[in-house]
Amino acid sequence: MSPTQINWLDHDFRPAPPGWRVAHVSEIDIEGYTNGLFIAPLPGWLVQVENRFDERTGWNDDDQPPRAQRERRIIAASHSGSQLEAIDYQYESFWYVLSPDEPDPTPAETRAELTARATRTTQMEAPR
Repeated sequence: MSPTQINWLDHDFRPAPPGWRVAHVSEIDIEGYTNGLFIAPLPGWLVQVENRFDERTGWNDDDQPPRAQRERRIIAASHSGSQLEAIDYQYESFWYVLSPDEPDPTPAETRAELTARATRTTQMEAPR
């Protein structure tokens, strides 16, 4: 039997009220970033359902419950070209979601986050 993997399928989208934002950070000089920080409006949240599939064949697991009975998650969404995508570990630059009443991160907070990320990367790359 092949290993079962899990992915998440988009089920619904809920728009974010005005003022919700996404903070991204990057050491690389990218257009739109200021001092390593980029703030973008949050389009909304995706409601996703769990989907199990066979890693070897890519086919969905026939034994999983109907969609209405599966695990769900609600995750922030971002524009990627003309579509919405979940903001998760795939977005290296993602830092966090800001609510309408939350101030933007300061330059000092942004530098601290970039330093912490560089430290984690160095630790992960160190030989054991």
